[in-house]
Amino acid sequence: MDLDGLDSVVAKTRSAELTYSDGIVSVLVTLDSDLDLEAMKEIVAARMELVDWQPHTVLIEAESNHHSEKEAREYLANYEKDPALAMAVVSNNLAVRLLANFYVKFDKPRIPTKLFKSREDALAWLKTFH
Repeated sequence: MDLDGLDSVVAKTRSAELTYSDGIVSVLVTLDSDLDLEAMKEIVAARMELVDWQPHTVLIEAESNHHSEKEAREYLANYEKDPALAMAVVSNNLAVRLLANFYVKFDKPRIPTKLFKSREDALAWLKTFH
């Protein structure tokens, strides 16, 4: 898929809506999603299709409570073929923020991952990787 000249490309899985623009994949986790291993694999596969396996950064926005299984978090943290340069998680939801902090501290993702309260701050940080 040739992405040059496109403003944005969109994909959807059962747990998220993804948009790709300017080297950033935005992942909007849908309300009350259950992020099990299969759902995480679907999101990663959709992201890889959007970017054609090219380097990119990832912005995850999650405002609702959702469950994330250990196997799904470990898969995302350790996916060695992932060409992502960095990942930012944006949320003001306490439960989501706790889960994201747990992911960063204990699952130890192989790519730089940081939690933000504002989309603007997250995007500014991600742009430092381009």
